[in-house]
Amino acid sequence: MSSPVIVQGTAVASPYDHGSPVDDHGSPVDDFTKGEKQESRCRDAWAAVLLYINVAAMAGVAATLGKTAIEGVFAANSDVSEGSEVDLSGYANATAVTGVVSLVFAGLSFLVLLAIPQFIIKFSLFFSIGGQVAIAAACIYYQVWIAAGISVVFLLLTLCYIRAVWSRIPFATVRSFVFMLGA
Repeated sequence: MSSPVIVQGTAVASPYDHGSPVDDHGSPVDDFTKGEKQESRCRDAWAAVLLYINVAAMAGVAATLGKTAIEGVFAANSDVSEGSEVDLSGYANATAVTGVVSLVFAGLSFLVLLAIPQFIIKFSLFFSIGGQVAIAAACIYYQVWIAAGISVVFLLLTLCYIRAVWSRIPFATVRSFVFMLGA
């Protein structure tokens, strides 16, 4: 066994992967398996339980207070008399239009994210800095010193976070691209 090559006191490994199988001509053999099939199971049961509790709480509030809230809105409207039918088609149409528009914008934003994922990630980090600076500036302008101090602390935390993750942006870009395409 030969000793490793020493360059300026640092051991340098061979540039060739000696662990990969090769054929008689030295070409790599591509008969590998892609990985193990992971078992399907819920790894965050506590989060699933919290989700169901949240949905049940929203349904409970809607069931107990929803009718009272709607009746209170209609009671404030002098055009509606007791026991009369109310036309809610305007609300239904507005909900449908809003839903369709949001689906269109979600699809367009998905396409933009696929086109320039690294720019979107960096832009969101810089937008976070801009938001923190704007909040700190507004608090200083209105002389809300406690909130200004808290916002400056969060600005510094945001800057530390960005410095910590900046080198990982290319990896995050590839991971988000693979996740979006389902590959």
